[in-house]
Amino acid sequence: MSHPGQNFEKFADTGKFEGGNFSITHRDANAVLTVTLEDKAQLFSETGAMIHMSGSIKLDAKTKVSWKKFLLDDMTHSIYTGPGTVTIGPPFLGDVFALPVNSAVDTSMWVMRREAALAWTSGVTKTVKKQSFKNSFWHDEPYHVYELGGNGIMFLTGFGAVDRIDLKEGQTHFVDNGHSIAWTCSYTVVKAGGSWLKSSSTGEGRILQFEGPGSIFIQTRRLDEFEELVQACFPDTE
Repeated sequence: MSHPGQNFEKFADTGKFEGGNFSITHRDANAVLTVTLEDKAQLFSETGAMIHMSGSIKLDAKTKVSWKKFLLDDMTHSIYTGPGTVTIGPPFLGDVFALPVNSAVDTSMWVMRREAALAWTSGVTKTVKKQSFKNSFWHDEPYHVYELGGNGIMFLTGFGAVDRIDLKEGQTHFVDNGHSIAWTCSYTVVKAGGSWLKSSSTGEGRILQFEGPGSIFIQTRRLDEFEELVQACFPDTE
């Protein structure tokens, strides 16, 4: 019986793309992304992600108004135009990793949570897609997600460390709610342990059952649970 393969290989710390190169440092809890751009080459990122940059970099903002992007709070992006170097980082503790995208040869499309997006190179497209309402309603998973296309590199971030699980045809893998970052395989929402009694006893509730073939990127911590912990340590005194 074959088992899902967990990829423990260290994610690429450096790499090249058309018009520049990148390096990821201070892993795993305080990762930052540094990108060197050639003349007129561009990098796109979430607004507010820039930490520091060369004086030669041109920084602009692009706003695209649509109902779907409004729902995702994703109408404005930062644009960096070379030559020069820019360093950006996520708004929370965690890791950053590079995900190559090439829809011309990829056998499956990558789907990702909106909050995992950090930056992307020219040529990468992010299309807003709807997930199953049933899965979103009964589970802590977003109703609207991104489907990645085009050709380039998508830089994603995860709260805590990041693991990759590779599934073969016929294999299944369970992921607790809120831990998935990006995936190429389908999933359904199921009760942990197979019954409400076992689900309640384990404290897991509903979980995701992914089905191969495909891959899953997983974050080892959940931001909402961390927020609850911080709020419990600093209760409202009013």
